[in-house]
Amino acid sequence: MAGKEDETKAALDQTEKKMQTILIKLPQQSPKFAMITIMPMGISVQKNSTISLDVANRLKLNNVAESLPTGRMPSSAPYSLQKLVELDPDFLFFIVHGTEDYGKEKLKSEIESNPAWKTLRAVKENKIYFLPSSLFVTNPGFNFDQSLSYLAKLVYPDIYGSTAK
Repeated sequence: MAGKEDETKAALDQTEKKMQTILIKLPQQSPKFAMITIMPMGISVQKNSTISLDVANRLKLNNVAESLPTGRMPSSAPYSLQKLVELDPDFLFFIVHGTEDYGKEKLKSEIESNPAWKTLRAVKENKIYFLPSSLFVTNPGFNFDQSLSYLAKLVYPDIYGSTAK
């Protein structure tokens, strides 16, 4: 960006305009969600300070994990199906550090096998989504509006249109 201040400012302004086009349509409701991270070293629930939560916050979604005690990392809480059932989010979003296939296998072997899983509202209503790493793990930069749009389509398809699951 050094030496290209004018181009950088124009790109930032364009991204901001695209974001505002999305945000202006937001409904008043604030659905509850949990952002679950699957990594080789374990599963956790995101509490704060992540790109994916920044996107969710801008869409005025309510993170049920905010009330959970912090784990080894200050931005997350240890995964607990018991707590998740208690908090009963409307949506479950999965972030995978690794391939999506790896994440789906981990979900199947370590989470879905518990009968309590089927009692979750998000599971009953089929509102479980794996989010693309390119938009929710690595910084999307000037494409942040694409992250907003992607999540908005999952949560509010009647307003923003739908996205492939």
